[in-house]
Amino acid sequence: MNQAMQALTGYSGEALLAMTVWEVVHPDFHQMVREHAGARQRGEAAPPRYEFQLVTRQGNVRWVDMTVNRIDYAGAPCSLGFLTDVTERRLAEAALLEQESQYHIAIDTTPEGFWDVDMQGRLIEANEAYARMSGYSREELIGMRISDLDANDDAEVVAKRIGEIIEHGGHASFESRHRRKDGTLWPA
Repeated sequence: MNQAMQALTGYSGEALLAMTVWEVVHPDFHQMVREHAGARQRGEAAPPRYEFQLVTRQGNVRWVDMTVNRIDYAGAPCSLGFLTDVTERRLAEAALLEQESQYHIAIDTTPEGFWDVDMQGRLIEANEAYARMSGYSREELIGMRISDLDANDDAEVVAKRIGEIIEHGGHASFESRHRRKDGTLWPA
């Protein structure tokens, strides 16, 4: 066992060599790792890369990304694997998902109409309040251009405004009139 594996698990090389893999693989992942390893040893298709959790000597849980291949060693099939600690990435992903969830809850529960657009001025998100105000469903709104909804400005003016918003940090406040699905106008 190399020093990186020793540092990751907290076990000495000698201790790791005396242990079974199941003593460091988190119990929630025993079945998956067992199935992948068994298939690989039988010469069947198995993912060459996957993620699972390890339990360190100190009892901490670490996420690892494993790249593994079947090789022949001393005339017998075995696996050669490389582990990369991806715990920090996994924690960042979880935090981002939580943030995104809170963002969607806030947007979806506000009584104010809200939409978000991409750099070309196409709606990538719209809340239910805006859908009710506009007469379009949320699904219909996604992909529409601001200029499809804005009754005051044409596509060129909207594109200029998007450029200005980007230039000034992504926020702007202005008044406009939008066109509902039925053609009537409303202040936005």
